[in-house]
Amino acid sequence: MRKFFTATLFIFMTMILSSCSSRDIEEPQETTTLQTLLTTANARRADIIKPDYNLLSAQTQGRIPETIDYSTLFDYVPLAETITSDEAIADVRLYFEVLRQLYGSYIYFGGDAVFLPVLDALVAELATRDIWTINDFERRVFSALNPIINDNHLTLMYNRFAPYNGVFTTALNTFSREGDNFYCLTTGMQVVDVVGHSHIQHDLEHIIRPSIDESGELLWSIVIPRVDFAGRGYFVNIYFEDGTSSRVWLHRPISHHIPYHGPTFEIIDGIPVVSIRRAYFETEAEYERLNTFLGFAEKLRDEPMFILDVRSNSGGNGTVPGRFFYELTGEFVPTNFAWMFRWDYAVHRELLTQPGNISYEATREFFVTRPFGEGHTIAHDAPRVLLENEQIVIVLTDRFTGSAGEMFVDMLLNMENTLIIGHNTMGSLHADTTYPSLHLPYSGLLFSIGRAIMLHPEGHNVEGIGIAPDVWVNGDALAAALALLNAY
Repeated sequence: MRKFFTATLFIFMTMILSSCSSRDIEEPQETTTLQTLLTTANARRADIIKPDYNLLSAQTQGRIPETIDYSTLFDYVPLAETITSDEAIADVRLYFEVLRQLYGSYIYFGGDAVFLPVLDALVAELATRDIWTINDFERRVFSALNPIINDNHLTLMYNRFAPYNGVFTTALNTFSREGDNFYCLTTGMQVVDVVGHSHIQHDLEHIIRPSIDESGELLWSIVIPRVDFAGRGYFVNIYFEDGTSSRVWLHRPISHHIPYHGPTFEIIDGIPVVSIRRAYFETEAEYERLNTFLGFAEKLRDEPMFILDVRSNSGGNGTVPGRFFYELTGEFVPTNFAWMFRWDYAVHRELLTQPGNISYEATREFFVTRPFGEGHTIAHDAPRVLLENEQIVIVLTDRFTGSAGEMFVDMLLNMENTLIIGHNTMGSLHADTTYPSLHLPYSGLLFSIGRAIMLHPEGHNVEGIGIAPDVWVNGDALAAALALLNAY
């Protein structure tokens, strides 16, 4: 009896002296299983509402006919060291006219009412010097447009008009959950509020998110998306039911870019693991790798579960995710976004037959395209369907998963029994990169532009924030996913 009393007193005193960030002593936590996580994930998928395509009608209003001859912009122009004021003004007028006539999101970001005053101010500034260095010219143009555009695909030289903002979190402060309440893992005290840096959040369920470590243990961590803060981190105060508080440093999660390699298929701990680091398939060799990747889907059809690793997949051909899931399920998996292109229907239909795409006839159910007002085409306008699926599919993501890489994730949100594990994706699916390498004639400035615009469900995929995982990971996502599946 004395030994029992002494041990109990020791544990009690240790809990009092421990801070919430310590994980040396763990309180018993609620029992959870993979099925519990899948149930929550399935509910998330059921709540997604695809935007009405009529919302895209507003993006066609006020657009002038496409008359510009942009063919010469494909020609390589050496980067100049300096240009005259007249040359700078000519380049910037041409650049803005290309945006005005071709850019898919021109109306979305304000159209003439926003862009033309910016152009006038920029022209006036460029007229104040006889000679401009190329660096100063580039900075002036970028700084003029950056405040009004939020598009990770649109670039000027190597500057993106939507730098990654991302999320802030801490792996040191973990919590348990009972019902709707969260408790400090070590002290057992209930969390009542999280406040800090102009951020007040009373709905704790939105910022204390499920997370697992590499052993597959389910914990709960603070995860706060921010599009209004450029720093490396900031402090928040966690308030508990007894009136005490704990000050915590939130930071951007560390995520290392995984070097590119071709698609792989492995069996690890008895679990099939397929990886694809990018979806570019433009050469014959790349096209062979595409066929290899699609062949993996056939191998996976009868597997009870598998892992799809799209970490550091920066994108490429937007039809690849749909092709893979069609080969896997035999069904056309829809997207969750409304998708429109700033070009004629006949032109877009012709592009569907290019190498690396499925022909229009073969994809009319999956990649539906039709005219949408003068000079516009819409795609993927099939109604959203949550597909029944008994196979457990885990997809791994990180902050470098973008563009077509994010389309894998988006489509999996239309399948039951799928789980997204890792970090938020890049948030690079508002547009595309139709023309990746155009050059202004006098300065030689390199720029890219996209004809597409994609409208996502509210809060589902914010540019620069991305798609949130169902489960965050503290550590290596693959190790965590394998541990979770092997414990199932």
